[in-house]
Amino acid sequence: MTRQFVGGLLVSWIAIVGCNASSPGGLGIAATPNSSGVANTTISTSKPMLGEVEKSFRLSGPALSTHVEQGATASAQMTIARGKNFQDDVRLKFAALPAGVTVETTNPLISHSDGDTTVEFRATPEALPGTYTVTVIGEPTSGPDAKSDFQITVDKR
Repeated sequence: MTRQFVGGLLVSWIAIVGCNASSPGGLGIAATPNSSGVANTTISTSKPMLGEVEKSFRLSGPALSTHVEQGATASAQMTIARGKNFQDDVRLKFAALPAGVTVETTNPLISHSDGDTTVEFRATPEALPGTYTVTVIGEPTSGPDAKSDFQITVDKR
């Protein structure tokens, strides 16, 4: 009986006070900071999208940093999550590669029948050691591109 009373009291307190530990969210709500850093909340009346968007895809690189030693090569797996009715080939391009690191794989592509591909990266002996954020850009046969970030670490030889 006491547990029920305490539980009911806790639920009532949360309902009255609210929980402000997270930013505004939910269906049709967006918060963007203004010039003074205060969030401007807007509410959209358009219907929210649920599930995968028709003929869309998402890319992802490796979850952990890909390590490549100066003067050597390393491989990284790029993965695609296909939305409903998306069967295009997706050509991969890379942005923000660190100086001295190049893509060795010629015309990297995730074929319409594959869920991933392996891409080879090469670091010159002069590449500066460090961890860098790289963007993979997927260009489908038709429709909008998709982007995802992953990390490459250049290790000293």
